[in-house]
Amino acid sequence: IPAEIINLSVKKINNLFLINKGSNSRIKENSFVVNEDGLVGEIVKVYKKYSIARLITSNNTNISVEINDCYGTLKVKNNKYYVSDLINCGNVKKNDPVFTSKYNYSSSNILIGKINDIKDDKLYINYIVVSFFYHF
Repeated sequence: IPAEIINLSVKKINNLFLINKGSNSRIKENSFVVNEDGLVGEIVKVYKKYSIARLITSNNTNISVEINDCYGTLKVKNNKYYVSDLINCGNVKKNDPVFTSKYNYSSSNILIGKINDIKDDKLYINYIVVSFFYHF
């Protein structure tokens, strides 16, 4: 559903932004916000004519992801993106793509990034979205 950002403040806690679509446009909480590059954020609160979304760059990010047959949870800490709570990750390697998984409320198979490093039972990733020009 195409939407426009009507307020954005990435410096505030939780990296929230406001879009001009809400429940009247069938927007639902926990839906993903994407642009042509991949995942940008997640809807956290919906009103009739607008919604509040949180950027994926927020330290509150907690999204189920899939890499090949491996599953885990995407988290962010100090601007570093990593996947923890890993299941079945024996054949994962550097540069493998990371996608949203079927275990999310919202859509699966949305590109998030690529694996940059593997250490300490975590997969560190390079976040793919380079532009904050959003399309919803």
